[in-house]
Amino acid sequence: MLGLDDASVRTLLERATKEYQTSIELFADVADASVQVDSLIERAQREQAAAIDDLAIHQMRDESVREPSTFTISGRRIEVRAEPGGQIVAFLFDSTGHQLVSHRFEAATLSAEPLCEALGLDAPGADDRLRLDTYIRSLAA
Repeated sequence: MLGLDDASVRTLLERATKEYQTSIELFADVADASVQVDSLIERAQREQAAAIDDLAIHQMRDESVREPSTFTISGRRIEVRAEPGGQIVAFLFDSTGHQLVSHRFEAATLSAEPLCEALGLDAPGADDRLRLDTYIRSLAA
């Protein structure tokens, strides 16, 4: 989290706890002692674990979504991948695997039919359209 390893985070939490306890002792006659240090530490640890879990899930989702995906449409192989800035690039390959053409699209407005049309392919069948549209939406999200 924030580029810190577990030992550094643990050290920071321990230091914060000591500083908090010192503040409580210093202001004991002024501060309300209703806050329990142990429960505060437990809460901080739970929130830290949840934040790390959320970060890991987010990173895994980004990595899996960013992986290019290959489709066969009208007997031709195309590869679709996300680019920075909310764009999608589609590549059309020949039967030997050489790239013939590529086309860049805005992810937010793209669907399977205009993608295939831009690559010079026939409209995709219902199953291919569904798979391609689903993938495009996952990249745009």
